[in-house]
Amino acid sequence: MKTTTQHSVEVVTITSPNGKNQASFVPQYGGIGSSLVMGGRELLYQHDFFWDPDTPRTRGGWPFLFPNCGRLSRDGETDLWLFRGVRYPLRSHGFGPKMPWTAEPGASENELRLVFTDTDTTRTMYPFAFRVEITYRIEDDRFIAEPRFTNLSAPEDGAMPIYAGFHPYIATPEPGAGKSEVTVDHSPLKRLAYNEALNDLVGEAPCPVFPQPVTSPELRELLTVVPSGNEVVMQFPDGFSLHCTTSEHYGYVQHYTMDDKGFFCFEPWMSHPNSLNTAGACAWIASGETLETRLDLWTEDR
Repeated sequence: MKTTTQHSVEVVTITSPNGKNQASFVPQYGGIGSSLVMGGRELLYQHDFFWDPDTPRTRGGWPFLFPNCGRLSRDGETDLWLFRGVRYPLRSHGFGPKMPWTAEPGASENELRLVFTDTDTTRTMYPFAFRVEITYRIEDDRFIAEPRFTNLSAPEDGAMPIYAGFHPYIATPEPGAGKSEVTVDHSPLKRLAYNEALNDLVGEAPCPVFPQPVTSPELRELLTVVPSGNEVVMQFPDGFSLHCTTSEHYGYVQHYTMDDKGFFCFEPWMSHPNSLNTAGACAWIASGETLETRLDLWTEDR
């Protein structure tokens, strides 16, 4: 693990044993991934405000979403969830991407841990004591993320609900310069339909047939339910491809892009937006227990 300063903030970098692959993170900015170089190319897209210390927007890169993915709504009010009779404010994608994390050395030079624990501030939005620990490892042939979620609350406080997720902004050619030739492929079981505000579900809708160009209108705010072992593949026109699998905990994939930007997001999520307000939709972690999950990413070049 190597520490440098970029744009006045600390950046930690790990490098694969062969020196060809590299991953960098910014602990101060929610532990966000700022760079991921694999297969000889930069995989992550940064918005032009990525290094703005005060931006409220999602920066691009590789944020990790905790304790919720997407938006919340309760009784017609947005950014709100109800737990044991108390209403808590909680914005889209949670507070995990907005608050500082701590970087710790991993078991080897190509590994690091990013740690996030509860504070007085987090407990006003999410009334639990917790520890989130993500071990990132960069190998010669793949990138691995292993999030672990521990409920540190007292037994009398009961189980802790979560639905965390990944939000990688994968760099593509610019619109009009090859983005429309990039495709995404995987095998969803079904598509879930959003309400107009994108903060809850209204049922199911026909699922598009994959592969699809990443610019396809069919993918606009598309949320799918996927089987265990689902593999997402992004294929680039020069023969380069990016592959991603996750543990069975991430049973949803959200698709997202912007027409005028050179990126595409496929987002493995644990559940759908508003799950904290939906019975049976979240993972629940008992007091003193830990939930362990995993993501694998690798590239191929024909």
